[in-house]
Amino acid sequence: MDRTSQINELTSALGISLAEQLEIALNADDIAILQDFLCWKRTRFLSQGFSEKDVADLFENIRSSFSDGMEIEMGEKITNFIDDAIRFLECEKHKLDTHQEEFVELATQYRAHLLNRNRQKASQLIMRSVNNGIDVKDIYLHVFQNSLYEIGHLWQINQITIAQEHFFTAATQMIMSQLYPYIFANHKNGLRMIAASVDSNMHDIGIRMVADFFEMEGWDTYYLGGNAPAQAIMQALEETRPNLLALSVTIAKQIPVVQKAIQNIRENDAYKHTKVIVGGPPFNMSDGLWKKVGSDGFARTADEAVMLASRLLDLDGNQ
Repeated sequence: MDRTSQINELTSALGISLAEQLEIALNADDIAILQDFLCWKRTRFLSQGFSEKDVADLFENIRSSFSDGMEIEMGEKITNFIDDAIRFLECEKHKLDTHQEEFVELATQYRAHLLNRNRQKASQLIMRSVNNGIDVKDIYLHVFQNSLYEIGHLWQINQITIAQEHFFTAATQMIMSQLYPYIFANHKNGLRMIAASVDSNMHDIGIRMVADFFEMEGWDTYYLGGNAPAQAIMQALEETRPNLLALSVTIAKQIPVVQKAIQNIRENDAYKHTKVIVGGPPFNMSDGLWKKVGSDGFARTADEAVMLASRLLDLDGNQ
């Protein structure tokens, strides 16, 4: 198959997923949502041997053909929206980097052990580091978090398999659980929070890190895990009456889910004083998306979430 045929085939294959992203981006009036999708696809295609010109041709196909069959006014709106998304694409703009030089070697060793499928050595490395005085928060941010981002990138560019990525995540969760004696040893401050990944979001390691950070700050945490139905979140609110609710999404198609969950909470007077914060890649890409879904703020990392909660609840002012 020649390159032109491949580009045409890829354009067709992208149709459904692109349509989903486009609908969400248009409803939110947020071009960054579509750009996030296009950046991800660009990286994936380049890793599969396509050139920058091939990707440019693919995006041009998308721009010129996606509105076919629509009414003129709507077709022009969609074409212009896609055109602007492609024209102002900045795929490096929102990359999260929390590397600190002193932890680079530790994170590199950790990744090497798990990529070699040696969970025991990875665990021993972390436990030894903590016992030698490295703060658990630094392990979370500069070893676990950065390693997970790196592993996700390696999978995206075809350097590791999906099986390796899943093993790495599962092993990291297991090692995190070994650190719980350090995490739950703090005095309580009387504050409560609920943490959950919204319905359809099976990725829960990020929101688990958030819950653990709050636990280390003395909060009582009610961690619901991944794929938490809206009903479960509402029941947890009723049962615990928390000061804070933290919700996580992974992909743009989960934005309407979190928006609906927050809307349900806002409509109930019993929870009008509960602060709601959000996090996840779509919010990292779009500066104002957290406002559009009705939350009180967003955080890119677990430590940012704790600082945000402190500001929202004016904890510093009350101490």
